[in-house]
Amino acid sequence: MIKLSSVRVAIIGVLLFGLSIPFVRAANNDVAIVHSYSKNISWVVNQSRGFRQKLGDKYRYTEYEMDTKRIDITKFAAVASEILESIKRLKPSIVYVTDDNALRLVGRYVDPSIPVVFSGINAHLREDYPWLDETTNITGVLERPLIKRNIMETMNAFGIQASKILLLMDTSVTSQHFFKLELQSRDKFFVKGAEVDVFRAKVFSAWKEKIIASKQDNYDFLLLVGAFALKNDDGSSISAVNVAKWISVHSPTTAFTSHLQQIGEGLLVGGLQLNGEIMGADAGKIAVSILVDKRSPNDIFPQTQTAGELIFSQSEMHRRHLMITEKYKNSVKLLD
Repeated sequence: MIKLSSVRVAIIGVLLFGLSIPFVRAANNDVAIVHSYSKNISWVVNQSRGFRQKLGDKYRYTEYEMDTKRIDITKFAAVASEILESIKRLKPSIVYVTDDNALRLVGRYVDPSIPVVFSGINAHLREDYPWLDETTNITGVLERPLIKRNIMETMNAFGIQASKILLLMDTSVTSQHFFKLELQSRDKFFVKGAEVDVFRAKVFSAWKEKIIASKQDNYDFLLLVGAFALKNDDGSSISAVNVAKWISVHSPTTAFTSHLQQIGEGLLVGGLQLNGEIMGADAGKIAVSILVDKRSPNDIFPQTQTAGELIFSQSEMHRRHLMITEKYKNSVKLLD
């Protein structure tokens, strides 16, 4: 069953390129927001907040959560169909979709007379979503994970001289796009002379084995890039926070993360973070251009967000005997 929040809704965009259907906007102030994941994830909450703040309070927002990090993939289509039926009844002036699953399973099938704005999309649009070439009502903001930059900035922030790094990923759609686009599907690459090994697994038990052996395998530190779709051996979901708690207690090697929710006392040290609120606000600006300035989505080229912020936990830094270098003292945000 989809989660439908009674707060306000925003559903924006999907890229539009070239269909000869007249673009007619609905006259009401309803906005539908469709999230690929759950609002238990701060990234989702922040995108929604940024979008709604930019678009303003004169709109009525209805938010849908597909929760695809938790539910089984066999249920995705039914959840998407239920949301599409609700959107059809709502007749919103715009639909805002966050992250890949909401775009490809919902945004793609929204009535072409309704503009769709997306954000947090990791795929290569023309290779992975060639159907966008046939649309004229979709545009938005792309997300790029900055994996190599995260490693480099983290090393520089603490003056770490690493020779071997372990990069941990789940097997979600998002992680698959990260692996394909930024890492060019390579299981090994180099950053600042350090060898980076990529380990991808669906179940947390596989991660545990790799993490426990990390010191013995001569890794200098770990970086978590995808952790929201991990499963227990019985197929049940495990939260990214509980993953971080286990690693904090059991890992013999310092662990950094690209997920804000995993940073803090008793969790992980931190790392370079994309700002979900800025991502949502950028999508909101596009929505304003469509709804207020009357621009066609087809005339708005998709943007890419590359801004990142170094965020670290002071307590975990202390526990792992890490100190920020003088050069970076004014460039990081410290929690706790």
